[in-house]
Amino acid sequence: MEIERKFKITSLLPPQIYECKKSKIEQCYLSFDPEIRARKINTENKTDYYLTIKSNGNLIREEIEIKIDVDEYEQIKEMQKTKLSFINKTRYYGFFKGKQLEVDVYDSFPLITAEVEFDTIQEANNFIPPSWFGTEVTNDVRYKNKNLVRKGMPLIWKEDNNMKLYKCKCGGSINPPFIVGVCEDNYKDLYICIDCNKKYI
Repeated sequence: MEIERKFKITSLLPPQIYECKKSKIEQCYLSFDPEIRARKINTENKTDYYLTIKSNGNLIREEIEIKIDVDEYEQIKEMQKTKLSFINKTRYYGFFKGKQLEVDVYDSFPLITAEVEFDTIQEANNFIPPSWFGTEVTNDVRYKNKNLVRKGMPLIWKEDNNMKLYKCKCGGSINPPFIVGVCEDNYKDLYICIDCNKKYI
């Protein structure tokens, strides 16, 4: 079982993050429900390969991880008919307040996330993140890797200076998206004009 909280970083990373141990990760998906993925992890001195099965969930998830060899990984890649099922990212490994911290910088999306691992649910609930962590997305299914690879990067509405302004046909402003649907494998973003209440999905 893994217990993790996930955050979307929208500010500059602290310089010391880039001094941490890092790896290049390539992962491909054999199945999205259940979630089954193969992962190649390149570190400075070695390359490891894993096959992982994950349960649905947000804060708490069950995980089975099996180490495989390079030939098995390449066979799995050959099974993929399209590169749309691949994600590539650089991961930095560190610690924050004694807890394992993983910062992912994605190659295919303008996205940086931070995940913190905990031993208990109480530790997770009591954790106070630093300000540079940004918005928590633990319960936002759009930021699961399996959904990023299928549906792409969610629209950015908020905090930074690159915010886009979305307008309705009536000229009114459209609010930030609501997530419609409770199933993490079948959701849509719902946008509503604050002036005429027109809905966009």
